[in-house]
Amino acid sequence: MVLICNEENLGYAGGNNVAIHYALHKKYPSDYVFILNNDAKVDEYCLSHLVEVAVKTDAGIVGAVITNKNGKEIHFAKGRFYFYYFFIPLTRNQRYPKTQDRFWASSVVSGAGMLLSRNLLIAIYNHRGFYLNDQLFVYHEEQDICFIVRKIGYKIVVAGKATVYHGKEGKEVCFYSQGNIIFHYYFTRNTIFLAKHLLPFYKSILFHMLYFPLFVRRVIKMTAIGKIYVARAIVRGLFDGYRGITGKWKYHDEEVLRH
Repeated sequence: MVLICNEENLGYAGGNNVAIHYALHKKYPSDYVFILNNDAKVDEYCLSHLVEVAVKTDAGIVGAVITNKNGKEIHFAKGRFYFYYFFIPLTRNQRYPKTQDRFWASSVVSGAGMLLSRNLLIAIYNHRGFYLNDQLFVYHEEQDICFIVRKIGYKIVVAGKATVYHGKEGKEVCFYSQGNIIFHYYFTRNTIFLAKHLLPFYKSILFHMLYFPLFVRRVIKMTAIGKIYVARAIVRGLFDGYRGITGKWKYHDEEVLRH
């Protein structure tokens, strides 16, 4: 096991980029990189199923099925149309797609557990000079990379028998009703950032028209339940998104210590 110690907090994207670069440039380079959230657990045969599907389909990304902690609720099984994810979190209660195959195509996968091929990662790096987008720092990395993957012509599939257990038992992986201030700031800011950079003009206009009422609703809801600090983070995220602020939030460490 190799432990890489960074001198500073590079965020989810930046931290993974260091490890990805190491995996692809060591003496015996890796054929695949498996990205897993630090609060997730995997089924015993998860990685075997992911690699099996990757070899069979020649897909660039193979995503796992994401369930709650006890495996009774499916939070992610297949991505809907891409535009959908600019308005709600990626992981919502779902069902397995009706298919006889052990895998199926998807517009996006969950970053809580995804396998990326060496060839894809090299192609992404050659295309834009980095792997995961460290401008995001944390949240929405899977949306960004899946957009690029489709753009450069690689497949995205989900392995139906590969299971990752993520989140709390009996609860949906969604932070709208929780006081996770870091989530709310980056979720808001990065949504604006990706809409500005990834959506075509007509969809970008539609996004801005639809997103603002949802933003107001979130601020009012958090204020009404007494979470003023969360409402403030949402507002800051919106303004920073439109101002083009990226990377680590200047209040990140302060808010982590406070809450």
